[in-house]
Amino acid sequence: MGGFQKHGRLVSQVEVFDPALDSWSTFSAPMGIGRRGLACAVVEGLIYALGGLDARLQVLARAEAFDPSAGTWKMLPRMGSRRTGLAAVGVQKKIYALGGHNDLDGSLASCEVYEPSVGEWRAFHPMQSCRSFLGAVAVSDVLYVLGGFNEHEVVHASMEGFRILDFSEGPLWMPLPSMSAQRFKVGVAAARKCIFAIGGMARSQGVDVANFMEGYDIAAGMWTKLLPQPHLCSMSGVASINECICVVGGASERDTVLSQTLVFDPVSETWTELADISVGRRSFALVGSV
Repeated sequence: MGGFQKHGRLVSQVEVFDPALDSWSTFSAPMGIGRRGLACAVVEGLIYALGGLDARLQVLARAEAFDPSAGTWKMLPRMGSRRTGLAAVGVQKKIYALGGHNDLDGSLASCEVYEPSVGEWRAFHPMQSCRSFLGAVAVSDVLYVLGGFNEHEVVHASMEGFRILDFSEGPLWMPLPSMSAQRFKVGVAAARKCIFAIGGMARSQGVDVANFMEGYDIAAGMWTKLLPQPHLCSMSGVASINECICVVGGASERDTVLSQTLVFDPVSETWTELADISVGRRSFALVGSV
């Protein structure tokens, strides 16, 4: 969903990938407006699209929900803060909007939560660090946030966790083991009780774009370097599909907009190239099974 093509053209089309057919198709109902830097999450069969940056470079508080079965969009109450470069996670029938930045506050530590049954946003416990263009995922009722950059544009390697079921008892956001390198615009997904951090911008290595991948074993509490993806890219869409990690689109080291679809199998530790997405895009949102 969303993102932008070469020459900065924003994308509003919604595309869906069928792994069984190895093909992409386009839904007839696009988003209300094209935007980049948005975040998406899934709760009970609906895809929630949050925030982002529009064609006038305005940071948005916009929130809407897409019903894939009906092919329709529904506008939702606006978030409490305008956010682009945020992350979103759906867990326990709620949507969490995490971090991001806007032109008023800069990089944000603040978070919000939306409960569809109530129909309103409320403030959630802020992260320990301001993070924009971060990655986030939920595993077994724990929220994980990692990477991004802070209010001073210092890039994080750190990770934090929040156990949702214990939110009434301290501590709240807890520091967890850091990645091996600082990264922002990093793709994050989870499969087989492991968190995968893929690509992104890695300033600590003295290069702009990284192709290396790390896996965090939640039980062991350790990061491990894994087989790098075939192509350098950042600003890709990353999601978990059928216990594998799917990486779509993004930008190359030469700032070329990509159409690639790559799948990593954590069991065989191999990459497979599948059908290209119809519209190459970067800085967009990708979700897995709905």
